[in-house]
Amino acid sequence: MSNTMDVEPNKKPHRIVVVGGGYGGVTAAMILADHHDNEDLEIVVVSKEPIMETKMEMDTVVPYSADHDFCRIWLPPLFKNRNVRLVQAEMTALDTEAQEITMLLTPYAATCEYLKGDDGACLITELPKREVTQLEYDTLVMAVGANSSNPPVEGLDEYATKIWWVKDIKHYKRLVENRLRMAIEEPDATKRKELLTFVIIGGGATGVEICGPLAQSVRSRAKRMGLSQKEISISLIDSGEHVLKQLPDKSRIKADKRLEELGVKLILGVRVSKLTEDFVYLNNNTRIPRGVCLFAGGAKVEPWVSKLGLPMERDRIKINHDLQVEGFDNIYAIGDVAAYIPDGEERALPMLAQHALHMGETVAKNIIADIKGTEHVNYEGKIIGQMVSIGYGYSVGEAKGIELSGWPADMGKKMSYALCWKALGGMSMVQQRWLESSRMKKYVRKTLEQQF
Repeated sequence: MSNTMDVEPNKKPHRIVVVGGGYGGVTAAMILADHHDNEDLEIVVVSKEPIMETKMEMDTVVPYSADHDFCRIWLPPLFKNRNVRLVQAEMTALDTEAQEITMLLTPYAATCEYLKGDDGACLITELPKREVTQLEYDTLVMAVGANSSNPPVEGLDEYATKIWWVKDIKHYKRLVENRLRMAIEEPDATKRKELLTFVIIGGGATGVEICGPLAQSVRSRAKRMGLSQKEISISLIDSGEHVLKQLPDKSRIKADKRLEELGVKLILGVRVSKLTEDFVYLNNNTRIPRGVCLFAGGAKVEPWVSKLGLPMERDRIKINHDLQVEGFDNIYAIGDVAAYIPDGEERALPMLAQHALHMGETVAKNIIADIKGTEHVNYEGKIIGQMVSIGYGYSVGEAKGIELSGWPADMGKKMSYALCWKALGGMSMVQQRWLESSRMKKYVRKTLEQQF
């Protein structure tokens, strides 16, 4: 996967190590690789897997007829013919004096869900041995992203399926399909209704973007299988007065209304206190049947990051406005792992893909400035807006202070995909993935229309 670089004899290229194969890390690597003086650079991307999951597009793969692989971009073809070397490994330690990271090499067979059966069991009996190695750097970019944050709720790990990765979507689809098939064979109406009960915990962007297409696709699928839609129960639980607390009130109210139109029962202003095999218990002394329970909570940085010896702000790496880690001239942090606090604010920017993309662009400019000896640019901390889709063809959100809903917001959502694709792979990727998404949307629309 490595590419040969033409450098002057005995001249050591400047090695840039990017830890993380997500939005920010890949964007930075691509811009650096396309820089006209890149023959003096050695760019290494360290990623646990050779794929990048585009979580901002996760809503597109929830319907039954959607291809989950659409949310995966393979890194080797992306880096092909570019001055970027991909190392499949997990970072475990950092030595800032020696300027090297310690990595645990991760053969793809050790993590690939394609090698696992429907029950999650590995289909190979002996995994490849994982080796520990070191990698020196001249400039280090920490872009490791975040993972699902599970609150300390009794029974959550045992009785709820978390939604964070594409493999979680695949698992959820299998659960739903199994429930529908079991419902067909169940003669008892009460038991059949229990099988057709679905609960989503979390009314943020992830929960809402899962809940909308779930409501559409499950009802459409049930109708084609001969099940009564009246027996289907879909509930969304959130502690807020409305869903989507990150959006303006007008958009939140419209989101509530849209979900209710799709047949979703909103249970707002309460928290989950406990889960059991049969019920979800709420802190207002009520309970609801558990059914298929999905948890779509917040995000947190991996705990090992706090053990690297870098300055932290809560659980994220503390950085300056030019994205350098405080106290280090040759270490940067971008994306979810970075705590960027704008002037006049007390809290760091939220974990959003748009911030990761723009930080990747800014850090690439500043690394080039370091090498050339020119001035840094500061990250502006601004995004165009935020759109949240709620089922096929409908979104809510705001762009540059203008609140949008319905198809205009949905177009804005699709344009955010295109901007992401352009940052990662240029116009060729925009054209390729736009065609793929158009074909998929056409098929999804056709299957959903059978419901009405």
